[in-house]
Amino acid sequence: MEIAAIIVAGIILLAIFALLIWVFWKAARKTFHSIFGTDVAACVLGFGLAVLCIPEMVGGPINALVKSATYFLGALPQVLAQIGQYSSQDQPKSLQNVGTLLSNTLQNAAAFSFTDVVLGIALWVLATRLLEGLFTGAESGLGRRIRSYFAGMTPTRKNNAALAAIIALGCYLTIAAITAVPWLQQTAAPAEIDTSHLTDALKALQINKDQFNTDYPPDLPDTDPFKSLHAVLASSSASASATPSPTPTPTGIPAPPRATTNDTVQKANEILSAMEADRKFIRSKWGTLRQRALSQQDDLQTTLSQEFNVENIGRVGTQEKARYFGQVLDFYQFEIRNIKIQLSNCRDLIQRSDSDYSNAASYIEGVIRQSTKEATTPEVFASLYNLQPSYSVAASQVCEIHEILSRPVPVEPGSGWGIFRFFVQWLMKTESLALAVICGMVGAGLLGSAVSSFLQKGTQVAQAVTQKENEQDLHDLVSIVVRGFSAAIVVYLAVRGGMAAVGSGNNDPNPYVLLFLCLIGTVYSDDVWQWAREKFKNAITGKDITTRNKTPEIRSSAQTPSGTLPSNSQQDTKKHDDANQITKEPNTENPT
Repeated sequence: MEIAAIIVAGIILLAIFALLIWVFWKAARKTFHSIFGTDVAACVLGFGLAVLCIPEMVGGPINALVKSATYFLGALPQVLAQIGQYSSQDQPKSLQNVGTLLSNTLQNAAAFSFTDVVLGIALWVLATRLLEGLFTGAESGLGRRIRSYFAGMTPTRKNNAALAAIIALGCYLTIAAITAVPWLQQTAAPAEIDTSHLTDALKALQINKDQFNTDYPPDLPDTDPFKSLHAVLASSSASASATPSPTPTPTGIPAPPRATTNDTVQKANEILSAMEADRKFIRSKWGTLRQRALSQQDDLQTTLSQEFNVENIGRVGTQEKARYFGQVLDFYQFEIRNIKIQLSNCRDLIQRSDSDYSNAASYIEGVIRQSTKEATTPEVFASLYNLQPSYSVAASQVCEIHEILSRPVPVEPGSGWGIFRFFVQWLMKTESLALAVICGMVGAGLLGSAVSSFLQKGTQVAQAVTQKENEQDLHDLVSIVVRGFSAAIVVYLAVRGGMAAVGSGNNDPNPYVLLFLCLIGTVYSDDVWQWAREKFKNAITGKDITTRNKTPEIRSSAQTPSGTLPSNSQQDTKKHDDANQITKEPNTENPT
C-alpha cells in the first residue's frame, strides 16, 4: 500500500513538473517571437552577426560558467570532507564553509560584462528585424519592406544613398583612426608598472618565512592520545586468559567474563592499530603541505613576473598595462590567501583529530574495564567500530594545495572606454600605428573624393519619381572609391619615401599630417595629379617647368645691354641726342 502511494505521488509530481515546463515553454516562445519575430533564418543570421561584432556576449557567460563549475567541483569534496568531521559544536563553522563555497561560485558565475551581453542582444534583435523576410519571401517583415523600398527608389536616389554610405564610411574610418592614434602612440609605460616593480610588489605579498614558521610551525604539538589506552590494554592482556571463549549456549547464556575480556582486548588492539596508522598518515600530510605552500608561492611569483614581462613586449596602452599590473597583484594576493586558508584547515583538522582520537580511546578503555565485570554484547563491539575516527580521506582533500587552473590575462585594448570601444576596439587590437594611419587615410580619401564630387558636379534633388532623370546627375561612385584608395596609398608612400630619401631615419611622420594631406589631395585630386605629372616630367626631362609660370620680361630699345631699364639721367641724355639728330637730318639731305 505504501509503495502504491509513493508511485502515485511520483506520477503526480512528474505531471506537475511537465505542466510547468510546458507553460514556461509557451510563455518563453511567445515572448521570443514578439521580440525576434518568426523568421528562423533571419534570427540565426542575426545572432551570427551579433556574435561576430560582440563575441563577449557569448564568450563571457560561457567562460564564467565553466570557471564557476570548475571551482565548485574542485572545492566541493573538501567542504564535504570537513563537514563530515565537524562535531555538533563546530556546525557554525561548517555552515560558514558552505556559504563561502556558494558565494565564490556565484561570484565566478557573474564574472562577465553584463554590458556586452545587453548590447549583443540588442544588436541581435536589430539585425534579426532588419533581415526579416529577406529569405522566406514573406511580404511582412521589416527587412522585406526595406528591400521593397530600395527597389522602388529612382537611380538618383540610389546613387545619393550610395554616396551617403561612402561618406559615412569615410567619416567612420577617419574618426576611428583619429581616436586610436593617441592610444597607439602610448608605447612607453611608466617605470612604476614595469616587471621589476611587479616582482617587488609580489614579494611583499608573500608569506614571510619567520611569520610562516610562527603561524604554521613545522612540528605541531604532539600529545599521544593513546598513551592511557596502551597502559590499559597491556594490563588487560597480562590478566586475560589465552583460552578461546566457548560458544554461547542455545539458551543465550553469555560466556564467562574472562574469555569475553580476551576478545575485547583483541578487538581494541585492532582498532588502536588502525587509528595510529590513520593519525600517522594525516600528520605526515602537514610537512608535505608546508613545503608545497612555500614552493608554490615562489613558483607562482616567478611565473607571474615572467608572463607579465612577455605579455608586455611590444604592447601599447598605458591604462591597459596598469590594469593588468593590478590584476596580477590581486590574483597573487588571492592565491596567497587560499594557501593560508589551506594551511589553517589542515592544522585545525590535525588538532581536532587528536581530540577525537582521545575521546575514542577513553571510550575503548571504558569498554575494556566493563568487560572484566560482565559480558560484552555484540552491540558494544559494533559501537567500537562505529566510533573509530578516520581522517585519511579528509586529510587527502584538506591537506592538499589546490591546483591553479588559470592566471590573469592582459586587458583588452579599450576595455575601459565604455560603449565607444565597440567602434574603435577592432583597430586598437591590431596595436599597429601604421595600419591605423592607413585605415584613417582610406577614410579621409573616401571622404575627400565624395566632397570633390560635390565640388565638381554638384547634386540635384529629384523632384518627382516620374520625372526623367539625366545620367549626368549621377555621381561616379567607382571613381570616388578608386580615387579615395589610391590617394591614401600614394600620399602614404610619398611621405614615407620622401623621408627615406632625405635620410630622416626611422622617424614616423605625423599621422594627422598624413590624414590632412590625403583629405586635401583627394578634394583637389585633379590639381594634385596635374602637379605630380609636371613634377615627374620635370624629373625626366630636366627642364625648369616652374619658370613657365613667371611673367615674361618686356624688352624695349631703351634697355641697356644688361637688360635693365635706363636711369632718368640716361633717358634725358637720350632724348637730347634724339632731338639733335632730328635737327641735323635736313642739312644732311640738302647740303645746299
